[in-house]
Amino acid sequence: MPQPNLYLINGEDEFLKKEETKKIEDALFSSPTQKDFNYAVFDAREADIEEIIKLARFLPWQVSRRLIVVNNIEYLKSHQRDVLISYLKHPSSHTILVLTSTKIDRREKLYQAISKAGRIINIRLSSWRVEQWIKQEFRKYGKEISPADSSLLKEKVGTDIQSLNQNIAKLILYTGERKEIKREDIEDVVSKSNLNTVFDLTTAIGKKDKKSALNILNNLFYQGKKIGEIMGMLFWQINRLQRGKRILEHGERERLTQELNISSFYVDDFINSTDNFSFSELKKDIGLLAEADLQIKRGLTKPEIILEILVLKLCQTSLDKP
Repeated sequence: MPQPNLYLINGEDEFLKKEETKKIEDALFSSPTQKDFNYAVFDAREADIEEIIKLARFLPWQVSRRLIVVNNIEYLKSHQRDVLISYLKHPSSHTILVLTSTKIDRREKLYQAISKAGRIINIRLSSWRVEQWIKQEFRKYGKEISPADSSLLKEKVGTDIQSLNQNIAKLILYTGERKEIKREDIEDVVSKSNLNTVFDLTTAIGKKDKKSALNILNNLFYQGKKIGEIMGMLFWQINRLQRGKRILEHGERERLTQELNISSFYVDDFINSTDNFSFSELKKDIGLLAEADLQIKRGLTKPEIILEILVLKLCQTSLDKP
């Protein structure tokens, strides 16, 4: 089957999106020289879409097709989307255009135009798949990790594949010739700051501790965490708190590890976190997160400021204990 001329790679994990792009790149270019002359990457927040389309019309050098990647297309303005949609009606046969997004509405004209003209790759990793991926990565280096310890690693690092990849590399070096990755290795090697930030942030919000919440948020900025990653962490954790409270209402503590993939080492901490929120507050918090996400996508204010205001609003929300 011939390679399509258009791809949309959609999802929150930047590492996996880059891996998908790399597969397309490797299938197209056989040498660094070919890539140097026929590969271009743009960010939709800064690039001129008309100039990108002009480049797409140029003939490639020494290869059948050139490769153009346009990241973050959800930030394209209305007129830019119209220009891109017009191109997609008659795309260049000698250019592969790869578009990436964190989240794009399937009802939008742009999404529909892409679905008609090319291939859409949705990047989604469930907690179970993350743990399977962790096992596979260790096996590449001849190492084994138990399901419980795989879950512990995921809990400590989170579901960001790039962060997991970095910590797996550290564990491989740390354990040397030993084949088994143990709980003690994870406790020794993996930085606690990775997971504690999301738990500490939601805990500080639950306690209405504005000062601590802002300090934790600024620490995330300092660590270089991306805005989308922080928002995703908050959405993920608040959603888990909602589900966890429903499970605990029925007195089924053991379901927390089964349905929410919470390591047994963190169950007590998680239960304490659910006590800081009522159902009504969690519902309001989801609404505040959605509103902040929309403001960030509109790009009218610096994302860091929007997040700081969001955290202050979350700390002000009334806590109605059931």
